[in-house]
Amino acid sequence: MKDVFRINPSAKVIRTNQYVSCIFDKPYRVLSSAVLNGGYQRANQTLNLKVDAHNTYNESPQASLQNFAAEQGWKGKTIGLMTSASMATFRLAQRTVENIELAVWVTSGLSNLRRIGDYADYRKINSAPETSGTINLGLISSMKLSDAAMAEALIMLTEAKVAAINDAKLTSPISNKQATGTGTDSAVIASANEGEMIEYCGKHVLIGEIIGELAYQAVSSSFVYGDGESFNKLINQDHRDCDNKN
Repeated sequence: MKDVFRINPSAKVIRTNQYVSCIFDKPYRVLSSAVLNGGYQRANQTLNLKVDAHNTYNESPQASLQNFAAEQGWKGKTIGLMTSASMATFRLAQRTVENIELAVWVTSGLSNLRRIGDYADYRKINSAPETSGTINLGLISSMKLSDAAMAEALIMLTEAKVAAINDAKLTSPISNKQATGTGTDSAVIASANEGEMIEYCGKHVLIGEIIGELAYQAVSSSFVYGDGESFNKLINQDHRDCDNKN
């Protein structure tokens, strides 16, 4: 299975049972918490790769992601994320306003729910957690965002995700309080490098409102599979089997 979604003239999203990628015809400016090439970068594509929840590979996550990108024949720099969530949870929300094309994509796994401030599983500062139960979220903008606006957009995605989790009444198994995400969530902001620069995208401006709405819509709908079965019933299950439903 391979679905292709054209986001704007220079960007498209590809979804398969193994990955979600955003392919850019020319390099985009990217801000992310990705395991491969995270931080501020100029990139040719982003990759959200489905992997074994317990990371049984004989190479580092960075090497796995880089090698996978090379196998696809992708050129240039790849921003790489990992998840054990089913690609059946992929959702895409799009809107065009004032000739700016915006899109938010997400894949969701909830077996790793946590509330901010919960007691950490790993008790050393420099630890690498497993990739189980991850909510990975991304924004694509056809208009250039300033560095500050990209950071602000990251906040908008995060707040929308927390609102969706709150409205779904999902709780942390550690504290039994309202969850705010999973222990391994990641986010990516991808901005075209052309056109008038957007300096602000918080909740007081239209673009911030739209980013928030799109992210909330995408995340909320990803909590339900195509067969209508809620993630609430699947939180403690291994999501690797869910692709068999497609």
